[in-house]
Amino acid sequence: MEQSESVDLHVSVDPAFHLTASHLRCWSPDAAAVEYPQPARRRFSYSDEELSVYEGEFVVTVRFSSPPVREAQIMLSYQPCTQDACLAAVIQRITADPPRA
Repeated sequence: MEQSESVDLHVSVDPAFHLTASHLRCWSPDAAAVEYPQPARRRFSYSDEELSVYEGEFVVTVRFSSPPVREAQIMLSYQPCTQDACLAAVIQRITADPPRA
């Protein structure tokens, strides 16, 4: 892949929640790749097994094969959970401005 541009999505999770790693998805029609950080492993009352989760603050990087010339539409899907239960999945649309010359 040639030199690429990227967008870093800075995600901040409320301390009362965590995001299940298996339900975190980020996509864009213009994306060449998406990089997720390493999740933590935790055990919760609603699961018999340890789960991979994201807590606190983390960054998801969306890479493009060439610098976007227009706004990039990025979708972020996640499922917030407490220590006891998970809520319905959420999808957020994010608009990233093209790099300035």
